[in-house]
Amino acid sequence: MHAALTRISALTLCVGATGAHASPCEVIVEVAQESTAGTGDWDSNFLTLIKAIETTQTANGYYNWSSSTGTFGPPAGEPLPALDADTAHLFMVDGSDGASVFQVYDTNVLSLTVNAADTTWALSGDTAAYLAQDGPQSNQDQYTSNGTDFTTHHGWGNSKTDGFAIGILEGDWSMLVEIDSHVDLLDWVTISADGSRFSLGLTADRRVRLQPYACDADVDLDLDVDTDDLLEFTTMHLAGNPCADMDGDGDVDALDLVEYTTQYLAGC
Repeated sequence: MHAALTRISALTLCVGATGAHASPCEVIVEVAQESTAGTGDWDSNFLTLIKAIETTQTANGYYNWSSSTGTFGPPAGEPLPALDADTAHLFMVDGSDGASVFQVYDTNVLSLTVNAADTTWALSGDTAAYLAQDGPQSNQDQYTSNGTDFTTHHGWGNSKTDGFAIGILEGDWSMLVEIDSHVDLLDWVTISADGSRFSLGLTADRRVRLQPYACDADVDLDLDVDTDDLLEFTTMHLAGNPCADMDGDGDVDALDLVEYTTQYLAGC
């Protein structure tokens, strides 16, 4: 079913100011990974959807790195993704400054390994910058960027995290991500806001594609457009839920029901 999806809007399901309409709802990103390095067959290798972690902090405020701790550590009261040792964690954050992608390595729980990772990030349809860095530029942590192409090198020791955030991501963007090389990483996972995880292939240069999920009619995010979506949208509409503002005019009214019905009948 997913292979039939067409790109209808920038960020689907009313995903805030970065999307095609301005309702304050979730940022949803689809994840695909090419079957082998260099094949570029993402359209036939969809993996999962990830919902952004929502925070009132900026991306940098949410990452909350400090030289005293040397670790990723969101402020008290903020949602905290579960991190594992010897793992690269990929997730989205929707903060006060917009949507950004995070990659955080390892955990601050006692670990006896010393790790390293080199990555490449290629952004199209938008420009961005590093919004957070887990440590300043140094021999161990190196960052390059021209606004669309990013490279990183990180080395970290016992009981430390490493990582960064790239944003702000707006409009009809797409990003290709690859781990070029690593030392002693055991897994590379996506993390969604609800805690669900998906393990990516940790093969060198096997690229992952991130892009906004583009199916406004799929309200329940099950990768299908059916009566369940119609019922869920109708419930939101009757409740005046801002997520039902399909035309982005700030009101939930009959025009939104007409717009949703049009997209529902068109499918994805």
